[in-house]
Amino acid sequence: MGEEIEVQVLEINPDKIQKLLKQLGAKKIFDGKLHSIYYSAPQGEHLRLRNFVTHATLTYKEPISKEDAKVRLEHETKVEFKEMKHILDKLGFEIIKEIKKHRISYELKEFRYDIDTTEDIPPMMEIEAPTEEKLKDAIELVGLTMKDVVAMTGQQVVDHYKKR
Repeated sequence: MGEEIEVQVLEINPDKIQKLLKQLGAKKIFDGKLHSIYYSAPQGEHLRLRNFVTHATLTYKEPISKEDAKVRLEHETKVEFKEMKHILDKLGFEIIKEIKKHRISYELKEFRYDIDTTEDIPPMMEIEAPTEEKLKDAIELVGLTMKDVVAMTGQQVVDHYKKR
């Protein structure tokens, strides 16, 4: 269990961002496909079942706040993807969305930068840090300001591009 504190940068140039992160000494920690299934939960939150190349996770994200950054308490455990999907389906959890994307993740200091490429959405980057104060440092480290970022949920990003 831990807090997830993050923002997104919409419509990035993935090659340019990767080059910058490498120049800054960031370490690539993941490069592969993600398959995520989101289920509704009783209080309006959601469960996310995610299949990585090497493992799968079930995550419950408990909203805390959403001012300048999206802050949620994250409860996550490793699971077997097909079996967990079967259990959630049998228990009657409703699938609210399913996303397949390519993600490249980097770590730099105590920060995480995820570059996502998803069908129908321009490439974007999530920036995550351990505190809201340090999140500003993570943003500035890649030459951006708080004016360049948004604090949106995945569904809000999808809705943003459907309107265009």
